[in-house]
Amino acid sequence: MNTETINYMGQKRPHVCALISLGNALLHFGAIDQPWDQDSEDFALLVRQAGAEHGSAIEERLDEIEERFTVHPQWPRIRVDKYRALEMSKESVTKLLDKGAVISMPIWDDKIGLHSVLIIGHQDGQFFRLVNREPFTNGVVSTWKWEDLGYRRWNVPVLVYWRAE
Repeated sequence: MNTETINYMGQKRPHVCALISLGNALLHFGAIDQPWDQDSEDFALLVRQAGAEHGSAIEERLDEIEERFTVHPQWPRIRVDKYRALEMSKESVTKLLDKGAVISMPIWDDKIGLHSVLIIGHQDGQFFRLVNREPFTNGVVSTWKWEDLGYRRWNVPVLVYWRAE
């Protein structure tokens, strides 16, 4: 699958952004074949399992959902590396992207608050392709200069997704 033609999912509710980032990473690596239907009972169950019914997804509960896609017999599988970053540098992100990873990272935006985005590519280490930077617009994938992404908060969970071999 060509990453240029992936139908990434947008989001309908702000508190499920980390769950949507996971879903978009699964789409990116072909672990699921179509975006989750956010109006379905199956997605409502995922939201409950992530603890995001009345607030943002809870990190430990999101881990349980990720694990479903990291073990046999799921194929293709993903691998998840977790970091607590004081601040992710664009050089670190560029290196990970060049090695084939995608990065789910919370940023602070004055208009929407703390928000999870999925970084799927870069151009010359200066412009980064993000999924869901603007959650309530039609632009699901957008390109941003690193400095314009939004403030990257300290001590936040950074998830690095890979296709497992």
